[in-house]
Amino acid sequence: MTATLRTSLAWILIAALASIAAAQADDQRLDAWLRDSGFGPYAPEVEDWDAIYEAARAEPTLSVYMTSSRVGQAVDGFREQYPGVDVEAVHVPAPEMLLRLDRERGAGIYSAGVVHADDPEQYLQHFGDELVVYVPPEVQPLIAEHHRDPILIYRFLPTGWTYNPDVFSEAPPLTNIWDLTTEEFRGRVVIPDPLTTGSSLTYLVSIVGEADALAEAYQRKFGSPIELQERDAGFEWLRRFLDNDVRAVPGTRDAAEAVTNASGLMVALNNYSRMREVPDRYNFAFVSGLDPVDMLNLPTHLSVMALTPSPNAAKLVMNYLLTLEGGAPWFAEGNPSPRTDWEPPEPWIEPLVDLSAWDVDYDHLLHTTDEVIDYWILFH
Repeated sequence: MTATLRTSLAWILIAALASIAAAQADDQRLDAWLRDSGFGPYAPEVEDWDAIYEAARAEPTLSVYMTSSRVGQAVDGFREQYPGVDVEAVHVPAPEMLLRLDRERGAGIYSAGVVHADDPEQYLQHFGDELVVYVPPEVQPLIAEHHRDPILIYRFLPTGWTYNPDVFSEAPPLTNIWDLTTEEFRGRVVIPDPLTTGSSLTYLVSIVGEADALAEAYQRKFGSPIELQERDAGFEWLRRFLDNDVRAVPGTRDAAEAVTNASGLMVALNNYSRMREVPDRYNFAFVSGLDPVDMLNLPTHLSVMALTPSPNAAKLVMNYLLTLEGGAPWFAEGNPSPRTDWEPPEPWIEPLVDLSAWDVDYDHLLHTTDEVIDYWILFH
């Protein structure tokens, strides 16, 4: 072994040891913060809310980051209930939120104490254990364990396919998800860009993960087993879907406009909450009876960001937002709460209960999201 090679190997070993030491230091810092703040494994079985409130009044400003513009309404309600606690609402568009948080935390800025966003898989990939699950003891019996592990689901975004009911007054034009891959639908499918719209990305990733159900739906539609060019029926559907001249639009409003203005066949992926603007602004309906499923219950997450210097204020904000009152800006807009006592508060939301829906698989999201993004970039 040459001296040069020995020197190179020594530097590699030193770098590896330094990396391990830095990771251990980060873990110790996180554990100390969790212990001192009463989060994670150190969360008490009963909280002293009066003491938490008094401590929160002395803490620095807590920033509540949300991709939803309704964050201002929620923070205003919080301030009325907890005067003297310094909390600010920060509305950050979805494409910027992840990058902004990443840059801030990389620079040692931890003012973002509570974060609410779509595409939980990307946040788990970036921040991991720094996304702290906190559910007040009083609320825990109302939220199923699988809705708070590995991340707390705050609200669902039921997402499915829409059409213009004036153009198709007797029945939806879509009966099987494989219809979207046929020549009839070429260039007539609209989807909010999954590179900038978290719900679209999560929908595609989740559908890809249901390979067996898609294979069965294919056989019901075409009368014969599917012949695969991709590794399974999920990716086969995605490849054919992308090859069918799918139109990407900036967001859900654009998708709703496309269907509303359609004079012929046009379908668009959208969130059920957009129905609140029918018929005043838009004209569309959701496809029901779709094989193999009408909708996906896409999750948005609500997390305390570890290392915030305002942990007590963060607990108060979480406690408020998880009430039906604190979540009203979203729960009353067609976004169901994971709380078992949530009920549709408006008549237009009630049909949602009758649509079939699947929940998402977090393990699948974590392992498959990057590959689906690659497919979109390569084949769209």
